[in-house]
Formats: sequence, structure tokens, C-alpha cells
Amino acid sequence: MQSSRFEVSATYVAAVQRLLSAVAPALELDGPTRFALERPYARRWHPGAVALSVHAQLVRHAGDEALVDFERRLVVEGLAPMFRPAARVVYAHTRWPAEALLASVPVAAWLAVRGVLVDWDARASALTIRYPEPVDEVLASGAWRGAVRGLFELVGLEGPPLAWRFQQSALTLLLHSVSPPPTDFVAERQARR
Repeated sequence: MQSSRFEVSATYVAAVQRLLSAVAPALELDGPTRFALERPYARRWHPGAVALSVHAQLVRHAGDEALVDFERRLVVEGLAPMFRPAARVVYAHTRWPAEALLASVPVAAWLAVRGVLVDWDARASALTIRYPEPVDEVLASGAWRGAVRGLFELVGLEGPPLAWRFQQSALTLLLHSVSPPPTDFVAERQARR
């Protein structure tokens, strides 16, 4: 496992360990990754290389879409206690759930990963994830597309269609929205009161 300049939380690693034992127990993981998965709470934050190593082995073992599904299930089954309350509040208080849920991803990501910049641009309907170092496009796009699908599933919605762009260490997920928000959402909301 190589060193990395971003980290994943112990809660994330513990959820990976539980799900991995159910879906792909025979992955060939390196020693430091196995150690982190065996003792996720030995430290609060683990090197991001732990997640990248698991992701790479999943892709090698079962293909790109297996990683998307793994991360979706990770959010729904493993990280739901952290994400579900906020996702439901966001969903309940908006008429544009896709945009609102994607806008909440930077805060949700903060609970699972640090050192990775996650930013929502409402005007472009784009979620941008910037890693502090080069990462593989398949790993980055698969993990984040799955996480976004899982976030939507937490509130009972199907994940929106997403396109993506990748340049060096930055991934941008583009929402293909069916209902763009009005230009003056605040004025419209006040008019309804």
C-alpha cells in the first residue's frame, strides 16, 4: 500500500470491512490494508490508500460496476446512520431533491474522507471532487457515482443520471437535471408563505 495525502475515517473503514466480508471475502489485499480492515478503530483516520487498494481489487476481481454497487451499498448499509438523517431533512425541505442532495455531499463526505476537496456548483449542477494526488479515473468515478446513488437511495429515490469528467486528480460529476431550480428560489418560497 502506498502512502496517500488523504484519509478515510475509521467508520468508513469499518463499514468497508463489514460489507467486504459479505460480498468479496477472497480479495487479495496487501498487508497494511488487511491490518486496517481487521482493526478499523485502532485509529480515527486511515490512509486513503486503504480505500484505493480495496477499490482496485474490487475492480480487478469483479469489474467497474462492482465498485459502483459496492459504494452504493456501503452508503446504504454501512454509513446510513451517519447520512440518513441529514439526507431526509434535505429531501423533506426542497422541491428539487436531486440538486439539494448533491449540495449536501460535501458535508456528508467530510464524515468519511478528509484531504479530498468536495464542492457543489449549483449553477453548473456539478459536484467536483479534487484529490490531493493523482488517482485512477475508474476508482474515483466508480466510488463517487456509487456513493451518490446510495445517498439518493437513503431517501427512497433513484439516483439521477450523472455524466463525469476526469482530469488528473479532479473528478466532476454532472447532474442531468429534469427540473432546474427557479432563478430566484428565495422569492418563490416567500411568495408561497
